[in-house]
Amino acid sequence: AQTGDIRTAQNLADLYRSNQVDEIDIQKSMSYLKQAAEGGVASAQFSLGRAYATGISLGQDLGLATKYLTAASEAGLRPADEWLARLYSGDFGGTPDVAKAKTYFERAMQNVDMSGQVPIAYGSFLADRGNREDVDKALKILEGAAQAGSAEASDEIGKIYLQLGQRDPNYLTKALKAFTDAATSGNSDGAAKLAGMYACGQGVPLSVELSNDWRHKAAIFGSVHSIYVAGLNMMTEADPASQVKGRTYLRQAALKGSPEAIGYVVARWEAGADGF
Repeated sequence: AQTGDIRTAQNLADLYRSNQVDEIDIQKSMSYLKQAAEGGVASAQFSLGRAYATGISLGQDLGLATKYLTAASEAGLRPADEWLARLYSGDFGGTPDVAKAKTYFERAMQNVDMSGQVPIAYGSFLADRGNREDVDKALKILEGAAQAGSAEASDEIGKIYLQLGQRDPNYLTKALKAFTDAATSGNSDGAAKLAGMYACGQGVPLSVELSNDWRHKAAIFGSVHSIYVAGLNMMTEADPASQVKGRTYLRQAALKGSPEAIGYVVARWEAGADGF
């Protein structure tokens, strides 16, 4: 690497942050990564650009992130297009550039796996713009991803229709279907959204039973907030066994980082209340 061999510099960068060395040295890894990137190695440019974008391993510098990710993109490394799209959409801070974000999302969408994350990110970005043209395009992209098997895409579709349903209740039927598709595929947010719709009769008959059922499923699927809410619901039941289960759920939610659950559990533990 000291002779200027950029491929060896890339190998050293990888080695110093791997489990094949006695002690990982991120500083040395980044130093060799910069050498490889400046020498024109696209994969090194991509890695360095990501490091500057996230601020992990290096101090965040969006200007340098743009520089290296653009170089990787121009070298034909397609994943760099997705990162540039995220960079220009403001995912890492800074002032968003909607036009450039769209340009790089379009490039990232070429020959993309529709069940992957790029269509989800692009669809969500367009939906957030709020104008009808972008929302319609977002729905088209997300529907393609949902047809490819993405439960997350179905969930995003549901959220768009739920938002539209605030102005036109007819969209709530479409939101219900999309969330059901997502939830039946194991998506926790889809199940949580169904719980919310049934809890307040939003486009469906009000049903505490169905709301609790979907909330329980959302908790099983991993929604921390739903674990917390399901625990609260169990704590209100008269059955002591349900209350024991409720305490378990609330502790789990607290350990998983739910601020509400932490407050609930700690307050009752300090007071010696409700069996905590």
